[in-house]
Amino acid sequence: MNKKELLSLGVFLVSFFLIGFLLFSGVNTDVKIKLEDGKVISSKIPINFGLLTTALLMILSAVASASLLYYLTDMSKKLSLSRKQQMSIRMLDGDLKKMYEFILEREFCLQKDLVYELGMPKVKVTRLLDKLTQKGLVKRISYGKTNKIVAE
Repeated sequence: MNKKELLSLGVFLVSFFLIGFLLFSGVNTDVKIKLEDGKVISSKIPINFGLLTTALLMILSAVASASLLYYLTDMSKKLSLSRKQQMSIRMLDGDLKKMYEFILEREFCLQKDLVYELGMPKVKVTRLLDKLTQKGLVKRISYGKTNKIVAE
């Protein structure tokens, strides 16, 4: 699990806990009423949320759902990768791993996009692509003045 996944899962769990705490901390209050004849009637009064609590619950719900959605979509990307691609990601490190993951996320990309998106010099991108091509992880296809990079 990478840091982004752990962070999104942590945010979800904390938000979920806080929602539960807000909802159930002031659960129905018992009220006992003593009648004139000496009988005692007990009744539960449901909790009434104020505007601030309601707004906080809505914000926490939005944060929890967004972080859970991020976590699940990130997991679905990993599940859709082939066994070879998953193994390759584990074997790579540094900028090589970063570049390969970037290509896998998009299925294909242009070499000039790698330079722009990853903020690496053209020479470094070319060298890293040479290594990925030698390992059989990507394929370069001539595409005008640049190359189209496709994950294999």
